[in-house]
Amino acid sequence: MFWDTASGTMKPTGEYVKSFVDGVCEVCCAWVSINRSQARGVLLTWGETMKQLVLLFATLLGLLHSHALWGQARTYIYTAPVWESFDNFKEPCAAGLCANYPIGSRATGRFTTAAPIVSNLTPANILPQVISFSFSDGLNTYSSIDPNVRAESFIVGTDADGNIVVDSFGIVVEIWQTGSSPHVVGDRFAINTIRAAYNSANNNSRCIQVGTSPNTAVPDLCNIGIVDFSESDASTGFPGSWTNASVAVPTPVLSFWASVLLSLLTTTVACRALRKRNGNQRSR
Repeated sequence: MFWDTASGTMKPTGEYVKSFVDGVCEVCCAWVSINRSQARGVLLTWGETMKQLVLLFATLLGLLHSHALWGQARTYIYTAPVWESFDNFKEPCAAGLCANYPIGSRATGRFTTAAPIVSNLTPANILPQVISFSFSDGLNTYSSIDPNVRAESFIVGTDADGNIVVDSFGIVVEIWQTGSSPHVVGDRFAINTIRAAYNSANNNSRCIQVGTSPNTAVPDLCNIGIVDFSESDASTGFPGSWTNASVAVPTPVLSFWASVLLSLLTTTVACRALRKRNGNQRSR
């Protein structure tokens, strides 16, 4: 869709491309001294070989610009056992957002990479490959689109099939619950820790050291927090499991600018042919 300033309404992209071609056609008509119907006639009857070559070229460019590239993204889904151990905050709440983890809750989440993680990966930081993530500890949600969320660690390993190896991952995400960026000592945060041998979560912890993660280089997160009477936590001594989500492969389509380019190339080739033909006719 595009905004048509003349009518003050939204119109389909196809109408914009059509108007663009009409404009080019007007210029070509004046250039080669022919009428509009002649120009359209040549555009409609142009040789099939040239059409196919131009279409192929424009299609390739369209695929490069299109958002529907060949599907390579992969989503990995995590599910942990329910929390086994709880340490609740002490009433009354003295600071921050006091809350306890619900019985039966657990850590869950998912992340998506631009391409599948390589097979036989030695545990390494893969955050640069991650295009989105969202985790939950049953009380807080840690989403990559939330400006208060920080990824402190995003370390995984894979087996020969590219599956995440349970004993070689470490994902730690945080969310600031008080204060504003840049954060300072005393601001409060929640943290969700997914390790090979255990899972844990802490809510409303007090930060005593703000800095940059040594694992992901993400700045403005809490490197060290402490437990006080307003904090609560939950944990389990068992690891969770990872599964790979099915990947939908979208059909490649021409992007908007590729459609314009295709129209321009086709019209230009036709106009050049008309100009050459008219030149030949004048010389007779």
